[in-house]
Amino acid sequence: MSAEEARDRFGDAIEGTLSTTEQRAFDAAITGDAELREEYESYCAIVNGVGSAVVRIAGAHEEAIATGPEDRNVEEAPSLVLKVQERIRKRSKGRYFRDRFSSGEAKGSGLTVMLLTASLLIVIAVWLMLDNVELLAP
Repeated sequence: MSAEEARDRFGDAIEGTLSTTEQRAFDAAITGDAELREEYESYCAIVNGVGSAVVRIAGAHEEAIATGPEDRNVEEAPSLVLKVQERIRKRSKGRYFRDRFSSGEAKGSGLTVMLLTASLLIVIAVWLMLDNVELLAP
């Protein structure tokens, strides 16, 4: 078996799915080539490391499902947006987030937006009505 063929069968060798003949040829290739053996050992270490990480994650997931949310001490995450906006406002000396509109703390800002929208709709309605009016010659 060539080194390239042995590399192609690294996964099968770890899983133990090689036939007896293929396993003997694979072992001979690994034994005969020190560089190939190092590659195989590195491959095994990576696969075993990933496999154990997957097992740990799966175990933690199963444990979390088994305990349920009421059994765990779960705290609600703090809202960082308001704190960040407040800090930016303080550092910029009121230049940014001055009206606190984006933080939801502004009083009456919704009313202002609603009045501006209504005014815009009235202007558009008047413009459309005047656009349809034809002036008659005297």
